[in-house]
Amino acid sequence: MNISKMFQLAVRSHQDGNLKEAEILYKKILRKEPNNVDALLMLGSIYSHLGDFSVALKYINKALQLNPSNPFIYYNLANTYRRQGQLSEAIRYYQEALRLNPNFADAYYNLGIVFQDQEQYETAMVHYEKAIQLEPLMFDAYINIGNILFMKNDYEKAEFFYKKVLSINPSLVKAYNGLGNIYKERKRYDDALKYYKRSLEIEPESFEALKFLGMTLQESNQVDSALIYFHKALQIKPDDADIYCCIGDIYKDKEEYDRAIAYYKKALEYDNEMEDVYNELGLICLSKKQINEAIMYFEKALSINDNNQIAYNNLASAYNEIDEYDKAMLCCKRAVSIKPDDANLYLNFSVTSFLRGDYEDSAKYAMKAIELEPDKADAHFNLAMSFLVLGNFEEGWKEYEWRGRLKDSIWQIFTKPLWDGFDISDKILLICTEQGFGDAIQFVRYVPLIRKRNVKKIIVECREQLKSLLEYVDGIDEVVARNEKLPEFDVYCHLLSLPSIFNTREETIPANVPYIRISKWVVDKWSSKIMDKGMVKIGIAWAGSPTHKNDRNRSVLLDLFKPLGSLDNVVFYSLQKGYGSEQVKGLGEDLKIIDLTDGIEDFLDTAGLIM
Repeated sequence: MNISKMFQLAVRSHQDGNLKEAEILYKKILRKEPNNVDALLMLGSIYSHLGDFSVALKYINKALQLNPSNPFIYYNLANTYRRQGQLSEAIRYYQEALRLNPNFADAYYNLGIVFQDQEQYETAMVHYEKAIQLEPLMFDAYINIGNILFMKNDYEKAEFFYKKVLSINPSLVKAYNGLGNIYKERKRYDDALKYYKRSLEIEPESFEALKFLGMTLQESNQVDSALIYFHKALQIKPDDADIYCCIGDIYKDKEEYDRAIAYYKKALEYDNEMEDVYNELGLICLSKKQINEAIMYFEKALSINDNNQIAYNNLASAYNEIDEYDKAMLCCKRAVSIKPDDANLYLNFSVTSFLRGDYEDSAKYAMKAIELEPDKADAHFNLAMSFLVLGNFEEGWKEYEWRGRLKDSIWQIFTKPLWDGFDISDKILLICTEQGFGDAIQFVRYVPLIRKRNVKKIIVECREQLKSLLEYVDGIDEVVARNEKLPEFDVYCHLLSLPSIFNTREETIPANVPYIRISKWVVDKWSSKIMDKGMVKIGIAWAGSPTHKNDRNRSVLLDLFKPLGSLDNVVFYSLQKGYGSEQVKGLGEDLKIIDLTDGIEDFLDTAGLIM
């Protein structure tokens, strides 16, 4: 076989991807013609493609010595240096190739890639556009320009380039994925899904289309469908850390924390520098009250990026949970120094100051959060709490109305007018209780004031356990349990809005007690069970709801009362129902508590017992 035919066969094998066979044939040629420039160059390009750069450069440089005016040799040298990451050398050789051949489209295109890698995006686009002028069918140049414009948030121009290249070749998966990414960022999820699915029609195994389709479904709250596409993508590329992170986010939002943790940790197996994943793991631990573990994860995130204001903010929250308020304050200060225009950071500053008892600072930081984000309900709520503690009732109660906009608000909304103090003469008013049992019992003291407004009828809606007790409140005409059908009414209000409606000041807090007058038969029912006449009787309840977000500041262990067991002429009664009541059995002889709670059905019974 002559040299020419052998070279043609080698090139065909090279183009077909049979690099080993091509290598053998090129070497055969070089044994016969050691100075065959084409064989030297092509053999060098094989080694460059395989990553054996020193051998590649040996062959290509020899070709260059033999033919120093061949632009294709400079082009291959540049490709080899680019693959090694030696971008300055790559630029030099691409430019030399273009000096020798100003119409070398591939050199312009690859030079564009180098400038893009160096984040010199404008220069990169100039070279891509020059490549397109010389070779209008250079599809990747259009796509790369679109990708740069997308990254610069110039979605309109990016869309133009993606659609332009699709008008030339309507089967380009990368262009459809690019369009999908644009519409995903615009939150036009249906359009984004359409383009990703078009990609999959052309290339069912397109990893990018599967991945971004999953992300779009996740963002549009179609999480079960998102999981299907994420798992399909992982079958193609099982080491993609981003997808494991996305799946972890889905299970975290579902509060399936064990699954979330497993996927987050899988993400870290493939990329242990994902600061956001450490943050999410910390938040899960924080929600599970595993504070030390949470602190560890937040600190790990900060070890990767010391300018992560979110991690500092979360770390402050963790320190607040263990009453390390000084450490929390330092974290808050660091967070706002990194991002001084983030309302969330000032909100946490306000919360931390409040927990420390620095109520004026708490108000100051809450107002800063509101300045940055005027409709931030939790900042208004924290401002309300700060003002109320400081005795600024006028502003405090006004700000307290923002509680209805809190994410976990249980406010009921009706089509009837919401009463804010206007004339309700001859109207039927529905009052909706809210928050805890104690708040309902405390704030129904305002009902007699409403009665003075010539209201026709006052209905109170409450939780079942309060119904029988509230029927004894002065001024209430009807009490309805929350699970019962509401009677007709004209206007409504929320119970804790009454202080604002009545412009309450400290000196005008309704203090006509008792405002709950229970029947004698209820008191007699319980007094007959109390045998220790003449002794000081103390009723105690020590635990609130374990699901309350502030339970650690509301509940204690019954064991803490043991030192009181030595008091003379004192007897203790349990008022604890449900959670926490089991602690009575483990007290031993240190503190004797009389437990009559088996007979308590609701708060009317509790009232009868303590009267």
